[in-house]
Amino acid sequence: MSADRRTSERVPVSLDANCRRDGERWSARISNISLGGCCVELESKVLERGDRLAIELDHDLVLPATVAWAGTKRAGLAFASPLYSALIEEFAEQVTAV
Repeated sequence: MSADRRTSERVPVSLDANCRRDGERWSARISNISLGGCCVELESKVLERGDRLAIELDHDLVLPATVAWAGTKRAGLAFASPLYSALIEEFAEQVTAV
């Protein structure tokens, strides 16, 4: 079994997002997020390791990312640039406020 290569803690969230790639756009849900990446749940879209896409969390936040791993209805994404810890805390507060 391979070692876990994550460098920052994953925070459980439930965030609606849109993904974009090569002119395509589809809905996804982010189930956990960290400074360096996230896990997205997909209903029908198939992604492959190495695919590059953009994640839109709202109209002001677009995160370029690369698929680090892909499963049937889930994928792990690595962000092109790390997020700020304050942003992760804000996402976590949204979950606990519900």
